[in-house]
Amino acid sequence: MSDEVALWQSRLEQTFNEGGVIGPRLFPILQAEREIHAGVEGCIRGYMVLSDSFQSFWVDTIHSSLRQNFTSPEATAAPYLSSALLDHVTMFRGMRAAEVLLYAGYPLDGLALLRDIKDRVLLLAGIISGLTNFPALIGSAALASSESKPADDLDQRIRKLREKEENRVLRLLLREDSNHPQERKALLKKWEAFFNLELHGSQLTMAAEFGPWIRGERPLELAPRLNELSLPGYFNRASEVQWMILRTMPYLQLTARAFGEAWASRWTVLDESFRFMQLGLEKMGKPTASAVRELIDEALPHSPSSHYVERAPPTSPKAG
Repeated sequence: MSDEVALWQSRLEQTFNEGGVIGPRLFPILQAEREIHAGVEGCIRGYMVLSDSFQSFWVDTIHSSLRQNFTSPEATAAPYLSSALLDHVTMFRGMRAAEVLLYAGYPLDGLALLRDIKDRVLLLAGIISGLTNFPALIGSAALASSESKPADDLDQRIRKLREKEENRVLRLLLREDSNHPQERKALLKKWEAFFNLELHGSQLTMAAEFGPWIRGERPLELAPRLNELSLPGYFNRASEVQWMILRTMPYLQLTARAFGEAWASRWTVLDESFRFMQLGLEKMGKPTASAVRELIDEALPHSPSSHYVERAPPTSPKAG
């Protein structure tokens, strides 16, 4: 540690040290985050069992792909299989971050993280169905004319190509260019907007968590508290995103049912369980739940007999 860094650190410690403790005002909030876990768990036992089972299966699937596919001669014919696997690892870490927020008392902050995972899994669905491919989604066409251009210009062109392709695929899968009936498109638009409400401006948190203070019903609190009204906003969307992820897992197999019959059986139990949960929402009169179920069945009609398919690179996009 340099003298400059040591001085900077010492100054902070001296300024915020009280009785040998740095930052003691944070202690009550840390304690509340630890204590709220049991309360959240008690409220959402059904979701917890399903989500924990799914996440454990997800870990097994990633490990199976690593064991089988990256020591196999067939893997040389699947150069983008590693990209599919890394997509899953990235989504897994994002899901774990969202779940940590849920059990620490911040479910709507977890919902904001689900927005990116939802888009990622839909883009992977686009690859599986042949609407796009990994080179197109990473903007690789920009590299073709990059030799004499500045690096920051290249970065900008890659970003623009990526955004353009992502938007194109999402439009085809569930937005204005899709084949869904107009009523379903409207419902899916509402579904996507729900994720965005929290991501942009924390609007759900402002209403659900701080609304009582605004109305003069209780004091303003920094520490999280158990709010049963906020929990469904997270776990209903999380179960839908997890179901979509489950439908992409067979794509990590190089051949049909390569992960074995036990894996296929467990996959089926989870698939049926997610459907059961979604149908429960539909019985409660949630029309968006029906639209999402229909989206999953049409955009991700996969099973343990599905497997990886190498998609050809794009032939005509311009890098301008």
